[in-house]
Amino acid sequence: MNFIAKTSAGLEQVLSEELLSYNYKDIKILRRAVSFSGNLTDLYNANYCLRTALRILMPIAEFKAQSDIELYNNIYNIGWEKYFDYKKTIYIDASSYSNIFRHTGYVAQKTKDAIVDYFRNKFTIRPNVEKFNPDIVINLHIFENNVIVSLDSSGKPLNQRGYREHTGDAPLNEVIAAGLILISKWNKKSFFIDPMCGSGTIPIEAAYIATNTPSGYNRKSYSFMHWNSFNSKEWDFVKERANSEIIKSEAEIVCADINSSVIDIAFKNAKNAGFTDFIDFKIDDFFNSNSGKDSGTIIFNPPYGERLKIEDIYDFNKSIGNKLKNSYSGFKAGIILMKNDDAKSIGLKSSKKINIFNGPIECLYLEYELYQGSHKKINNVQ
Repeated sequence: MNFIAKTSAGLEQVLSEELLSYNYKDIKILRRAVSFSGNLTDLYNANYCLRTALRILMPIAEFKAQSDIELYNNIYNIGWEKYFDYKKTIYIDASSYSNIFRHTGYVAQKTKDAIVDYFRNKFTIRPNVEKFNPDIVINLHIFENNVIVSLDSSGKPLNQRGYREHTGDAPLNEVIAAGLILISKWNKKSFFIDPMCGSGTIPIEAAYIATNTPSGYNRKSYSFMHWNSFNSKEWDFVKERANSEIIKSEAEIVCADINSSVIDIAFKNAKNAGFTDFIDFKIDDFFNSNSGKDSGTIIFNPPYGERLKIEDIYDFNKSIGNKLKNSYSGFKAGIILMKNDDAKSIGLKSSKKINIFNGPIECLYLEYELYQGSHKKINNVQ
């Protein structure tokens, strides 16, 4: 069986490495996705364990269509009762990059019509459409005249781990947070800090990684649970196997912010995730504090451009660079900036640059090796 794991732009490589670590086969990097093969147990495991996947799709049909009639007929003939019954609610998630099918809303409507007509004609009763919490999500992707129909096994995006009920301004997507930690190659044991933690996403994802806790540990439901093929015993097996790999970690993880109300939000989210005893929460001003450590990893998502208004983003970024240079020698640092921000204002030479998207905002992830005792290496402007 073939599957497609969707992800955010810039995280395709790290997602492929995750899949490889679980010994998945036929791994191929695509645009904002990685394809792989396996069985339904592998599908369950991908949903429960992958940290950088947003959705896991299972393609069920691929065909050419030159008109809405051809689209309707091909959708109608898929044989939907193999996958779910008429009692389930459905939702069509459509995307189209085509001169033939220019309006995704119309494409989704024709797909819905074909499915409900199929059930009505065969069983005299049809499934209902549910936009916000459907049992079954059908993914329709059109490029020119090529159509791929998939079942979305995840339902709600996998970044919705089940712990973040509270958010501050412009929260970072959980999948991106996990991806950047994995990209940093943090060893899961050394000191880790986010000095501008917001709702706590980065430190919480670091705790998931350090303890080898599955990303879906606190999540209750997935769309594949409503499929006719769902095997509850296999699902329980996947969870038990993954949960047996959870460990106690030696890592020291600090979640800090200057705003006490933001720390309260982060603490509540960490409590939902089960990590309040593992993460150290501090009300602290990054620019007037020190870690007290000789080495470690610092990753943070400072205010930037469209996200939060800073009067002089250049001076703000320059202050961040100076602080890292003077107080975090020996650390590896990762920072997220808006793509249009002047990265040179940080004043440090980056060892890694990755274009990413935080929601609709195009950003740049910059990584720095802050070598001890070598100001020549850290003073070179990017």
